[in-house]
Amino acid sequence: IAYAEACDECWVIGGAQIYGMFLDRVQEIHVTTVHTSGSGDVKFPDWDRSGWEENIVEKIEADGNNEHSTTYSIWTKII
Repeated sequence: IAYAEACDECWVIGGAQIYGMFLDRVQEIHVTTVHTSGSGDVKFPDWDRSGWEENIVEKIEADGNNEHSTTYSIWTKII
């Protein structure tokens, strides 16, 4: 964490416990949401989104190349 705080930009690649350690320290969160239930073992922790603004960058529908639809969004902390 100390190393990350000294950087201008840092990408955190979790698990949930690692993500949770950084939630109060970041200004921006990049999230890819896979719209499915019961699959995958890496989850982002629940967080209070009331102080954040979502900008959806890309939506991909399920098709022959993509088993599940996905949404890529950037959440920015409201200052």
